[in-house]
Formats: sequence, C-alpha cells, structure tokens
Amino acid sequence: MLKRVVLLGLSIVVCTGVTCRISVPDGDGNGDGTPPGFTQAPLDQTDATITIRQSVGASTASVAATITASDGRNVFLDEDQTVSVNDVGLSGPDSEGEYTATVDAASEYVIGVVEPTRGVDETTVDAPAEFQITSPAEGGGASLSGFTLRWSGANNRLQVRIKLSQTLFGTTSTSNFGPFIDTGSHRFDNEDLEPTFKQGADLAITVTKINTVTRIDGFDSASVSTRVSTTSTASPRP
Repeated sequence: MLKRVVLLGLSIVVCTGVTCRISVPDGDGNGDGTPPGFTQAPLDQTDATITIRQSVGASTASVAATITASDGRNVFLDEDQTVSVNDVGLSGPDSEGEYTATVDAASEYVIGVVEPTRGVDETTVDAPAEFQITSPAEGGGASLSGFTLRWSGANNRLQVRIKLSQTLFGTTSTSNFGPFIDTGSHRFDNEDLEPTFKQGADLAITVTKINTVTRIDGFDSASVSTRVSTTSTASPRP
C-alpha cells in the first residue's frame, strides 16, 4: 500500500490509502507527538459525538465527529486507534478537533472503534427513512397568516428540525424550529412567519429527521445522530 509522508513546517502529514493523519514531532506541542490542546487516551475512556448527514436522493453522506478525553481536551488518535463509519476511517482532526469522512448514503451505519487495549467494537445505527414534504406542494402557496407543513413517514421515535429561508433583494432571512417529535406535521402561525418573511420570493422549507443513539460500544460515552433532510419551495401568500 502506498504511503506518502510530507513535511510541512513542524508537522508531518501521513497518508495511507484515503486516510490522512497529521502529527507533530516530539518537542513541539505537548512533547508526546500531539499538537497543543490535544491529548491521547484509550478510546474506551473518551466521549464521542458523531453526526451523519444525508439528503433525500443523495448518493453520499457526510460524517463529522469530535472525541474528547476526561479532562476535556480533544483526542488525537494514535496510529493504532481507528474510528470508522461503514468501514471508512475518519480523517483529521482539524485545529478544532473535528474528524470528518464522506461515506455512501445508507439506511444504517456501522460505527467501528478499534482500540488496541481492548480490540474491535461495532455498533449499528439506523438512519431515518427517506421522506417527502407533501404540503404545501412544491411551488404551491404558503399563507403568511399561517399554514400547516406536512411530510410523509411520521415516526414518533424520531425528532424533527425545520428551517425556513428566503432571499429577497439580496438578503437572506432564516428561521429555525425544533427539535420536536416527528408527528408528520407542524403548524406555523403568523408570528412565526411575519415580519421575517414577505411576498416576492420563494420560501425554502427544509425538514430534517433525526435519529439519536447514546450508547456506542468502544467509547466511555457517545452520541451518534443520523440526519436525513429534504427541501421544498413554496410561494408566500397573504
């Protein structure tokens, strides 16, 4: 397997296959091979937050993760430690401690955790099923006096967030609602809509369904949320 090592200033970037790891030589940062503000720890003694986002009809999903030690510092994975989603290893971290990956969109995701001191752990997390906004219909009217938004596949085990946005005369206005239980509908009243939104430009409506699992094997504690979003447009009416 091809391995590339590039020296950038005082950092070393090692790329094996599609996974890149950035390390800082001893004597810089913490003196243990980690950058300033980072630490290393057994993964079963860390806390992780993993978010997997996909859009209805998309072929890929994006993954973002942070891993923190008990002292609150971001964890810099050792070369023998791995966190993966559907067998795709996370790359990073960046300066803020975030790891990322792009994976094929799927109905479920397997979170793999490799910790040399204990072996391999895997946990399967379901993604919300794909769905559609059913009312208002695409391009249909939405009264600024109030309207009811409806979507398919209601599931009370999931939560929903809604974003309304409109660009008018070069200025974008946005309002966010939720999270709340997925009942398949949400009522917007006049005070939710005016004066933020006006007639004259389409209203973009994005509904995101969220499944959250708070027990992931291989970590001391973890939260994984899988999110599926769809967007429709409506024409603001009186």
